[in-house]
Amino acid sequence: GDGVCGHVYFAEPFCSYLSGILYSVIKDAGHRVHNHETYVAIEGPMFSTRAESRLYHQWGGGVVGQSAVPEAMLAREAEISYAMVAMSTDFDAWLQDEGPANDKTVLENLRLNNRDFKEFLPKVVARLDEDRETAAHNAAATAIFTDPDYLPLETRRKLDLFYHKYWSRL
Repeated sequence: GDGVCGHVYFAEPFCSYLSGILYSVIKDAGHRVHNHETYVAIEGPMFSTRAESRLYHQWGGGVVGQSAVPEAMLAREAEISYAMVAMSTDFDAWLQDEGPANDKTVLENLRLNNRDFKEFLPKVVARLDEDRETAAHNAAATAIFTDPDYLPLETRRKLDLFYHKYWSRL
């Protein structure tokens, strides 16, 4: 919109560098952790039906959630490294022995997940290399398709915070 067309590559929505740090910190803490699962984003607020969960599982989905989209997309457009820790709150439609999700079990699992993540976060931050460049930091380098002769000055000003380093290329 506003006189500019662009698309940022999004086939790999999460930063492999940051995901690797998260994975190793959580694994080193002795927790069960998976890496490279496929995230299925659903619109909330609701739980999936058993049929939907089975379908997502057949598609290869390992995590179903409501909190990575649009956040991951916005982070990529802003050239911010982004990764997520998907901490399960329920398995009601996947593991039938667990029983249906309810507010009590979801809130208790959320409390336990938050407790664990508070333990992990300082360790993750300590391992970050703030000078490390990742693919995310240049995600918009080839994203702007609009011919430079037609890119409105006001649009450039709005996007300058994120893309000023690319204007001289246009």
